[in-house]
Amino acid sequence: YAVGQTPPTPDNPDLFGDPQPFGVLVPIVAGVLGDPQVAPGTTDLYTIACASATSCYALALSADIFQPAPLVVPIVNGTAGTPQPVAGVDVLSGIACLNATTCEAVGFGYDPETNTSFGLVVPILDGIPGAVNPVPGSNGLENVACSAPNCVATGSVNLPAPVFTVGVVVAITEQVDAPTSLTCTTRTNNAGTLIDVCTVSDPDGIRNVQVRNMATNSASGSLTFGCSGTPTTSAKFRVPAGTRYKVVVNDCTNPSVKTTFVIRANGSVV
Repeated sequence: YAVGQTPPTPDNPDLFGDPQPFGVLVPIVAGVLGDPQVAPGTTDLYTIACASATSCYALALSADIFQPAPLVVPIVNGTAGTPQPVAGVDVLSGIACLNATTCEAVGFGYDPETNTSFGLVVPILDGIPGAVNPVPGSNGLENVACSAPNCVATGSVNLPAPVFTVGVVVAITEQVDAPTSLTCTTRTNNAGTLIDVCTVSDPDGIRNVQVRNMATNSASGSLTFGCSGTPTTSAKFRVPAGTRYKVVVNDCTNPSVKTTFVIRANGSVV
């Protein structure tokens, strides 16, 4: 397969009604180009990796300006499926597959509290993006190659002047972390106030959850469960509706891994 984008088309308008491109997939069989297949919900497919003869995954940009997270697009038998957003990531730049069920995407994240970027790895398990795994010692990863059971990523790291930036190679052991999810529903409580009722889930167990009001940059609360005995795999919390919140979840598989979500003012989650 080759991937890219179509010319801007009125069939894929942006928020203001202006034409924008579709991401496009072109099958190649024995060196012959097949018919282009558009990927709805995207404006660009910019790299691709195949897990098997029938299953591939492309990285994409969203057609929704309110959904800035990069997308993973499953491709089965040459047909693009539903894009999967990857929360807590600014850029995904490369993807490679270890086997028929596991791929690894790499890219960049940004921490506004420290004003620094960091490299990251996101496992793609059966087509579902997993937890974001920061890579200490790098400020971004750009590409990845895999040969089971390991992968190697390349990127960069910042150093003091006069060197500034050098390349870095990072070994990646197969990720088996189950994905963390967050869903919210807006409801009216007994006092007649709109609230967002949210459920965070992780099959590996939830270590803790931190919620921060992004308008005031203040902590709104936290939940701590720990991981001894039978871990908690699902938990609920409530926040006032109409405000953006940052939610950070630590699971029980790797205490250093944080999965970050944003609850929008309209109650949707990215």
